[in-house]
Amino acid sequence: EEHVKNHNDKSSVYFHGTIPNPTTILCMPDGTEVARKTGVMTGKEFTDMIKETATKVGPGVSQDEYAFIKGKFKAGDDARAASKVKDAVEAYNAVIKAFGKNPNAKGMVETTQKKLEELNQAGMDILAKAKEDAAAGKVDEAKKAMKDVYANYKGLECAKAAEKEMAALAKDK
Repeated sequence: EEHVKNHNDKSSVYFHGTIPNPTTILCMPDGTEVARKTGVMTGKEFTDMIKETATKVGPGVSQDEYAFIKGKFKAGDDARAASKVKDAVEAYNAVIKAFGKNPNAKGMVETTQKKLEELNQAGMDILAKAKEDAAAGKVDEAKKAMKDVYANYKGLECAKAAEKEMAALAKDK
């Protein structure tokens, strides 16, 4: 079911034109094609194709590791959709903590880092608006927004920046 869903969702994104049937295409998680064979293959040919591809892309992660990462992605994405930023940051950071130095998980770690960068940018945007509010005399609104960024975006640069801005506001009083 997952294979069919992925084929329907992604084949037109990554593969152009028609693909003769049967065709075996091996790809990286980002859709980069690594190997292709049109026509029927024997079991040995298929095994050899996988072995050759594995030398190009590396061993990857185990099924349990993959399930863990995908589960954290889903938890993070669901939390973002529900505006639970703190939970999203925690879910994505769990992937970085567990696999950040694992070269076999490089692609998934990069995807996680992009998700965290998006959250960080959202926090920075909130912080920029809070600074504008503070400059316009809306100090209480600015403090509230800064506290929100500090509390919910912990571990990201925007949280550190919010802490500095809150300290600067306190000194200005």
